[in-house]
Amino acid sequence: MRAMGIMHRDIRPSNMLILSFEPPQAAICDFGKAIEAESSTVTTIGPIYTLAPEVWTVDMDGPYTHKIDSWAYGLAIVEILGYSILKYSGGTGFYRDKNPRITHDRHATILAMLHTHGKKTPEDKPLVDLASKLLAWMPEDRWSAAQALEHECWNPVTLEHHAPSKDITGHKTGFEDSMEGSKSKRLHPNEAQAPAPIILAEQNADRKAASCPDETQAFSDDFWREYHNSKAG
Repeated sequence: MRAMGIMHRDIRPSNMLILSFEPPQAAICDFGKAIEAESSTVTTIGPIYTLAPEVWTVDMDGPYTHKIDSWAYGLAIVEILGYSILKYSGGTGFYRDKNPRITHDRHATILAMLHTHGKKTPEDKPLVDLASKLLAWMPEDRWSAAQALEHECWNPVTLEHHAPSKDITGHKTGFEDSMEGSKSKRLHPNEAQAPAPIILAEQNADRKAASCPDETQAFSDDFWREYHNSKAG
């Protein structure tokens, strides 16, 4: 997604799909707030509690970048580990109030919780480490998607001597066709060829970013031309 120049702007567990456990395949869905851009100043995006700190300072510090997706993914990991982000208190009260934006107090509480979880559950330490790197307060200190993909927490995600998975029609998926003949290979999103999340966004390909009047068309004509050419190939 990042390699295609897309900011999702609404990453959360409910927008993540598990496509297969063997082989492991997953995708991000709901591209209703996504744009093909390097930066933006629009703040009417994802749930308030998932928004990175820099979203709230665009008036002073300028546009945010794709690093907001890294932040949101870090928060998603926290939730997947079993902790509700909504319960953490901060300088402006509780997340259940009408102002659930991130604060320094809330941020510190989340990082402390991650540290404690890593000590209690050693097998989750690599994932905790990744989440911590994705939740750096300053975007320049925060890990990018490319860095996250190289983290050691993904090392156990391998493909070894498994029978090709099939879709509901009984046919082998394109993913297994591309992987056949390999005894063991690291699963990498650029290689996986899993059903592209862009397919879901294709339904909205003709729409303009109506809620974002200062932005260009959510996905450019060149983007869709390249996408359809790749399907035809």
